[in-house]
Amino acid sequence: MKRLYLLRHAMAGRDDSGAGDFRRSLSPRGMGDAAAMGRALAGREVRPEAVFSSPSFRTRETLEIIAPLMGFPFGEVRFRDLLYLAPREDLVSFIRGLDDRWDRVFLCGHNPGLEEAGAFFLRGGTGGFPPCSFREIGFAADSWRGAGPETAKGKAFLTPGVLEPGRVPGIR
Repeated sequence: MKRLYLLRHAMAGRDDSGAGDFRRSLSPRGMGDAAAMGRALAGREVRPEAVFSSPSFRTRETLEIIAPLMGFPFGEVRFRDLLYLAPREDLVSFIRGLDDRWDRVFLCGHNPGLEEAGAFFLRGGTGGFPPCSFREIGFAADSWRGAGPETAKGKAFLTPGVLEPGRVPGIR
């Protein structure tokens, strides 16, 4: 069985500096959400063998917080340019091309691609994928090439709103 962990970066601040989307950093709320999510993933014993990420500032900052909490050294995160704002098709191809030596792979990126990739594998709408959301998908397959809707099963879905009782989703 292969296990895929999808994480959307935590909430980023606005680009008031003119530096561009790629250089947007996490907002204070995003930093707090990332820490809460990291603790939740550690509690669920999420232990990836490989972590891949978009190289954007906000994905890097998200993983600087979350990876160590999961027991994964930030220095071993593999940043791939093709994951920056990747559409669903590119993400699915990337996942199907993963090295089979890894059974548990963690992927940090952006919407709408991450949400659409999850919807593709799980055959339908995902109900949204807000910043710092986490989805775990198991595949009844021995190879990542076999990752598809027919082999996928949703295992977990967490959002910052679920981790913080009383928080209304969408309200910052």
